[in-house]
Amino acid sequence: MQAARRCSDLPGSLEEREGRQSSKLEDSFNSSARHTKITMEEIFNGKCDSPPDWKKVKLSRRLTVTEALQMEKAQLHRDPWVLTPNGHPLLQWWDLGTMVALVFVALVTPAEVALLDTHFDTLFVINRIIDMVFIVDMALQFCVAYRVKTPYGSRLETRRNIIIRHYLRTWFFLDLLSIMPFDSMSLILGSTVLERAKVMKVLRLLRLIKLVRMLRASRVFHRWETSMAINYNTLKLVFAFSVFLLASHWLACFWAMLAFQGEDGGEGTWLVHSAPKEGGIPEGPGEVYITALYWSAMTVTSVGYGDIVPVNTLERLACALLMFASGFLWAYALGETMAALGNSNTHEKRFREMLDDLNHMMADRNLPRSLQRRLRSFFFQIKDLARVSGYKRLVEQLSPALQGELSMTVNEFWMRKVWYFNREILPLPADFLQALSTQLQVSVHVQQESFGDAWTLYILHRGLCVRRMRFLHSGSVWGEDFILASHKLLDTTQAFCMTFIEVSRLTRGKFTEIVKRFPETWKDVRKAVVRTAVRRGIILEASRRVGGCFGSRKERFMAFASKAPTLGSAAEASNGVPFPLPMMVQESAASVAERMHDLAAKQASMQAQLDQTRIALAEQLSRIEDRLRVLVPASPQNVPRA
Repeated sequence: MQAARRCSDLPGSLEEREGRQSSKLEDSFNSSARHTKITMEEIFNGKCDSPPDWKKVKLSRRLTVTEALQMEKAQLHRDPWVLTPNGHPLLQWWDLGTMVALVFVALVTPAEVALLDTHFDTLFVINRIIDMVFIVDMALQFCVAYRVKTPYGSRLETRRNIIIRHYLRTWFFLDLLSIMPFDSMSLILGSTVLERAKVMKVLRLLRLIKLVRMLRASRVFHRWETSMAINYNTLKLVFAFSVFLLASHWLACFWAMLAFQGEDGGEGTWLVHSAPKEGGIPEGPGEVYITALYWSAMTVTSVGYGDIVPVNTLERLACALLMFASGFLWAYALGETMAALGNSNTHEKRFREMLDDLNHMMADRNLPRSLQRRLRSFFFQIKDLARVSGYKRLVEQLSPALQGELSMTVNEFWMRKVWYFNREILPLPADFLQALSTQLQVSVHVQQESFGDAWTLYILHRGLCVRRMRFLHSGSVWGEDFILASHKLLDTTQAFCMTFIEVSRLTRGKFTEIVKRFPETWKDVRKAVVRTAVRRGIILEASRRVGGCFGSRKERFMAFASKAPTLGSAAEASNGVPFPLPMMVQESAASVAERMHDLAAKQASMQAQLDQTRIALAEQLSRIEDRLRVLVPASPQNVPRA
């Protein structure tokens, strides 16, 4: 009674309570759905930046709706004035022009600051042109997209306002300092009484700020890395040599500049002390630079003849600092050079190590010399293949899509040799063929070796082999019946290697796995299976009816033609043909048999004519011998030898 009373006190029945709970859940779901409902129009109009409720809804374990929409919006809203780093041809040509300007600044500006006074001449005009190039480059940086790293991967930032803020926070002020016209300011002040004042020296040194633009080279080179093939070992050698030359040039300019820092215009400096005789001070910027370059080369290479030495305190301090820097520079140049030379041919190095291991193994096992020679010959034959197989580790790091595209590009020529992999014959999807190409395995076989596995497709890349009395060369294919399930229909004849050969192989298991991943291809694959099964079934039935003749192609056809007229009776007398032949196939087989009979008759007549000719020739030879015996008297010298 109490239990019944408690049940009656509850508002509504069990169905009503469940209905109210489900309606509450539906209302809460609709409420959250109203907050998370978005349209493409809102995305394009920018009305869905960051609603607070979206952060509660997860699209995946790590990515929220807000973050996904922001990433998608960044890709959809691309300003037409924004240039992609590697996609626009104008930007690539501009980078080349910028590199030329940077090389000019790296070589000319230090020498100009150290040795030349500012005048309105050709060099001044060229400097202004270089400044204009850098100004245009600064303006261009406000429109160049850059790659940004996120917790979900890297993406290309194409929103112009974000690009502008990023450039202002990073490279803008350094680029701005590098285009400041300090040489123009020194030219304006040069006509006043402050010609030799400290302000002029400061302005002269500030002109070296242009060298900050050399940092720009790293950004340009990073874009070039993805657009061209670069040999990094050669690049290391070139870079180490370039750093050595550039550092020697900068040290020479700095050392030459110290000679003119005194108030006496060079008196009491290394320039006077290094003169070979009185009055032999180098005159002109060229002679001063050559002398300074001679000192910098000795300092960088740690030679130090001692004929050019610092004289005053400033020069000694500068010389000590430059020797510390040049020591590290020389060690870096030598290290990079040795590393580049050591890694110049890693494949050859690995091959030699492999041969050393092989020689040690053969010596430890005391193998016969003939076998040792064959083993070495095999490794020399697979030298190129070993280098190609080393690329597998590189390919495995690519994404599956890139792996398929790369593998299809490499193997497309060979896969077209298989008729049902040729898209002109059978319209198989490109993704399916790409997946198949990734499963091709390369194997090698030596001379006088027999090979061939059941349910395996073989494509010959190079070499020469024999199979069923036929010579197979590059591009030959066998084992196309590997798609069949019945072992009776397979042609398991092995191939015999005449030379060293290289083949690609694909097993039925790998093929079946790929077909299961692409169920839409089963219809086309089924067509290939049916055509191959019919062809192999006809050959099998013909072989069975002629008594199991498995010789050459000519022998099989001759045996089949000799017994073709009894095809119908043999079919009736048999206790059940495993592959009943349709009427069309029987008629075509009969016509082939008639032709083969005609060919056999012609061959027999030709053989008879050949025998008659041989007999006639033998008779003529005998008559000629009889005449010779009559004409020539018999003697020991004239007796013909047998």
